[in-house]
Amino acid sequence: MFSMSRAALSLVELSQRMRVLEDHRPHTSTALTLAWPELDAVLPDGGLPLGVTELSSERALGTNALALAAIRASHTRDPKAWCAWIEVGDALHAPGLVASGVDLSRLLVVRPLAKDTMRVSVRVAASGAFDVIVIDAFVLQGMSDIKGDRRSMAPEVFVRKLALMAEQHGARIVLLTDSTARKSMPWPVALRLEIDRTPSELLVHVAKERHGRLNLAKARVPLSSRPRAANN
Repeated sequence: MFSMSRAALSLVELSQRMRVLEDHRPHTSTALTLAWPELDAVLPDGGLPLGVTELSSERALGTNALALAAIRASHTRDPKAWCAWIEVGDALHAPGLVASGVDLSRLLVVRPLAKDTMRVSVRVAASGAFDVIVIDAFVLQGMSDIKGDRRSMAPEVFVRKLALMAEQHGARIVLLTDSTARKSMPWPVALRLEIDRTPSELLVHVAKERHGRLNLAKARVPLSSRPRAANN
């Protein structure tokens, strides 16, 4: 697994990584089936669509399980597919990723400073090298501008840029958000899932899908049936 610490990260280094990875083009079929039967059944396309998907829950409970299922599904479907995870902090741990069936050799983990998250995320999405990109978007909620940084942008503009990149390169970008944080306006995502977690299941509500329909299906998704590594 490639990992960049806060101190080590620079856009120059990231560009160098992108040049290495650009030859590993992702699979671009429409929906990415997650091999999680109860979850795939409730998703409008039977899986994650191309474009930006928002996974929203209180304090991120349950969102990582879905994001990891997406990365595992990408790695399983295409042995050359690369994925990326952009997080502010260091919440990801290799044993948990391996247990979820993620191939660490094809996952780029980037840990930018909070103020660099938008810029770095756009650079990663623009590379066209990744099938699934997961972005820790908690730090972006409620932000309209980062003081003193002329290169910052409103979160909704950031999401629109990501959507354009995803459409251009056939990628799926997953934003992890806090459902309790207020936004200045709705984000232009193709799919928004609202998630509550209990010890044994996820309560998944399809709040928005790419055709603009709101408040769609709700389902109870047992955690026991989530995809795992073959020996787990």
